[in-house]
Amino acid sequence: MKKFFALSAIRIFLVLSVYPQPLPIKYGKIDTLQLKLKTYEKDPTVSAVVLCDLGIFDPNTFTFWRHLRIKILKKEGAWFVNQIVNTPTKSTIKGCTYNYVDGKIKESRLRDESIFREHVRVNLERFRVTMPDVIDGSIVELYYSFQGLPMEWHFQHIIPVEWSELRIPDSRFLTFNKVFFGFHPLAVNHPNQWIAKDVPALKEEPFMNSMTNYLTRFEIELSDVSFPGLYLNFTTSWDDVNRKLLENEYFGVQLNDMAFYLNEVAKNIQKVSPTPEYKLLAAYNYVKRQVKWTDECSLFTRGQLSEANKNHAGNSAEVNLILIKLLKKLDFEVYPVALSTRDNGIISHSFPTIQKLNYVIALVFLNKTPVFLDATEEELPLGFLPERCLNGQGRIIHETKSGWIDLPADKKSKTAVYANYTITPDLEIKGTVDYALHEFAALNFREEYKKFTSPEEYVADQESKSPGLTISNLSIQNLDSLNLPVNVKHETSIGNRIDDLGAVISMNPLLFNRMTTSPFKEKERKFPVDFAFPIEERITVQFSIPEGYIISEIPEAMNLVLPEKKGAYRYQVIATQNLVKLITKLTIDEVVFTESEYEILREFYNQIITKQAETIILRKADS
Repeated sequence: MKKFFALSAIRIFLVLSVYPQPLPIKYGKIDTLQLKLKTYEKDPTVSAVVLCDLGIFDPNTFTFWRHLRIKILKKEGAWFVNQIVNTPTKSTIKGCTYNYVDGKIKESRLRDESIFREHVRVNLERFRVTMPDVIDGSIVELYYSFQGLPMEWHFQHIIPVEWSELRIPDSRFLTFNKVFFGFHPLAVNHPNQWIAKDVPALKEEPFMNSMTNYLTRFEIELSDVSFPGLYLNFTTSWDDVNRKLLENEYFGVQLNDMAFYLNEVAKNIQKVSPTPEYKLLAAYNYVKRQVKWTDECSLFTRGQLSEANKNHAGNSAEVNLILIKLLKKLDFEVYPVALSTRDNGIISHSFPTIQKLNYVIALVFLNKTPVFLDATEEELPLGFLPERCLNGQGRIIHETKSGWIDLPADKKSKTAVYANYTITPDLEIKGTVDYALHEFAALNFREEYKKFTSPEEYVADQESKSPGLTISNLSIQNLDSLNLPVNVKHETSIGNRIDDLGAVISMNPLLFNRMTTSPFKEKERKFPVDFAFPIEERITVQFSIPEGYIISEIPEAMNLVLPEKKGAYRYQVIATQNLVKLITKLTIDEVVFTESEYEILREFYNQIITKQAETIILRKADS
């Protein structure tokens, strides 16, 4: 520990000699007033606040060190201090928790057994840190250093930040690239120093691609390192990224393996498949059965693909690279496509980087038509990508055909509901409901339904969500036919949905699937709305009214259309002698709406909610 402090002092001295500016904080020097603080004045609702986040690179020793200090205001904020630290090399870490007890500052130092170290892959070490004695009012600080530059620097978090500062002095031995993301302006934007002050917490809102995309931050990657006698060239172009991936032991080298373990499988598929379509589906289904996904997203394998195949388990790279190997043996034109998942952020074309890529899928040409494949999920149909992969563009990795390709967002979440009800004399509603679920709606249903152990458990869950509801004679078709829509049918009876006002009765015709609250509550939004895929919802509901009643009032029709036909909503009620029929259709055809379109989109949803709240009035015939 003494050696660590001595080295830290030397590093700080060297940095300050290059960059002669005072540090905003010093390790172990805690302000008693901050320790006694009960709330954060600028946002009293928050449970924690970053008091200071300081990162400094020392070009003389090629060392980066970070000093993070956090104030815990409520116990709900304690989770934030249990940091996950990603570094390119092994790191030295220390930390301490400070509490104000009996008029004195009590220190609880971070112990080594509370630091879990993991070697993820080449140039990526991961440390999980659990801080001791964290309670309401604690101040926690973490200090660590490593060789190289950080992969990113966040000026903003999901809790407020009072001060965040990054210093990277010029170095004739090192060049790097950085890309700025986010919406909060920097207070200081010097070529070698960047400071953000009083940064508000970024709050999650509906239909966000990934919060990472909207946090104010830098993404950083080394271009080259040049010391006397040593020169290391990193990624300076996307062609470099392509080349390095093809040379990587856990990516390109795996693709060049002969994969003898797939020979017999390929032979059998060739024998029983009369067409290329059958071959493709057989290979896809084989890999899904043979290698179960471990829920780990990765661009790289953990070892040999043969081991993942033998062990029947693999990360996303292992699953999909095995699929690519099998498709090659079946004489398909197939390529790996590297991408960044939605929760990992968007790729910048102007910022060549390997570290931003965290996933790989297959691109196969079937009768010259491109088909994207991902074999990680059991319920995923052929030709679908999971929602996590719908993130703009991916990069084809190949010796001669590398390049950008759009990740398709052509599959919809499509739902069609048809319900036929009768209102009984005692004002109970009985009838049948038929759901047709297509594409992503079908995928989501299949994934949700498999969580239940029986149809009875599923019915009980649905009934618990709607008091007074009874479901009987449930029928589910095409549950295992992944490329067909799921059809769900059942009989229904439900009470307490009709208001008896004496001479008249009132009811909302949308017994289910009614939108009661808007996903867009905030008046302003600083980032785009991202639906991930187009949406189409059709609802047709028919009621037979009880004898002795006549239809008195029905809602007026509505037809809303968003600018440039990016979405629409239609609502119509048709009344005859003893029938009331409601037809609604909501379509969202544009996947991403910009900040400037938010106000219109918000009003669009508000009008839908208002319309769907309207009721039908039935009057007794003799009144």
